[in-house]
Amino acid sequence: MGSEIPPQRSRATVRALSLLLACAAAFPACGENPRPEPLTVVSWSGGDGAAVPLDQDLTIEFRQPLSQPLRSSSIEVLDEGGNPVVGLKPTLAGSWLRLSPQLPLGPQLQDGSLRPDHSYQIRLHGLPRLSALTSTTGGVLQKELILPFRTAAARNPAVLLGNGAEFSA
Repeated sequence: MGSEIPPQRSRATVRALSLLLACAAAFPACGENPRPEPLTVVSWSGGDGAAVPLDQDLTIEFRQPLSQPLRSSSIEVLDEGGNPVVGLKPTLAGSWLRLSPQLPLGPQLQDGSLRPDHSYQIRLHGLPRLSALTSTTGGVLQKELILPFRTAAARNPAVLLGNGAEFSA
């Protein structure tokens, strides 16, 4: 005679399987590891082609909030010769990254972080670098992004708007 399951045991097994199926139906994501949405850029200063004033923060808006702290190796700003721009202070605020430049003090406007009528690029590092930018939801910038911008010419009245970066002596 074959082995039969006692009635008490088969009822318990049926109840356990029913409960398991009900849980699986109620919580379809249980046990799955959903992939976070990749980090993406929405806009940046000068991205529309408008010249950026020397005293204005450079801003980058992302679709998701950025993880803190920000690694200094995650972002570079380079001048048209490929040289790193110094004196930019990064600040994170949700999905916004702000880079505040040092203000020019001399009459020729050549002693600040940014120079008039120059082309620059903001490099945001993504995968495969370990310093790739990440969001608070775990999304990662999938590749390096290069965001070009140009500063206003010295003869342009908008070269200094008077409402930009903080003065530091």
